[in-house]
Amino acid sequence: MFHYVYILVSGTDPARHYVGSTRDLQARLAAHNAVKVRHTATQAMAHGNGGGLSL
Repeated sequence: MFHYVYILVSGTDPARHYVGSTRDLQARLAAHNAVKVRHTATQAMAHGNGGGLSL
């Protein structure tokens, strides 16, 4: 199985970035979109673009 490293950019402040890693990228992006990741939930990273994240 692959490991993935990903970078999210804030929907409200493009200068803010979040770097994460996971083995299951689809599940991790779903967690970010569902605002279940504590750090990005308050930073408008995953849901700030209105449409959520996708592959």
